[in-house]
Amino acid sequence: MKSAKQKRELITSDELLERLKGLKIKLDCGHCCTVGHQLANTLVVTSTGGGKIRTYCHECYN
Repeated sequence: MKSAKQKRELITSDELLERLKGLKIKLDCGHCCTVGHQLANTLVVTSTGGGKIRTYCHECYN
């Protein structure tokens, strides 16, 4: 049985920032990041293809 494809919504970086602003996000490195907070960790997002996305803070990203 084939699964139905979901229609993807195209958004801008500014729209993504507004959606994430104020949310506390637990990163794959184990640290937390609050988007839009002045003293928050820097969020690094990497995509290795195939829908695999990893998130890191600037301290753990090498």
